[in-house]
Amino acid sequence: MPIEPNYPGIGANYGGVDNAEAKIINDQLQREKNAQNIKQTVDSMLLDYSNKVMQQIGSARA
Repeated sequence: MPIEPNYPGIGANYGGVDNAEAKIINDQLQREKNAQNIKQTVDSMLLDYSNKVMQQIGSARA
């Protein structure tokens, strides 16, 4: 009996993960990646805003 490459659970028998577990792991990694991208975007926006405020303060003093 040949082993089907996408047979669910076959990887778990050999210390790996099956397709369902792999999808769950990949989905979680994608969510973490998206959250990191959002955080970097927000941090960049806050830094940009902070720089603009500092420029306005500097030009108001001049």
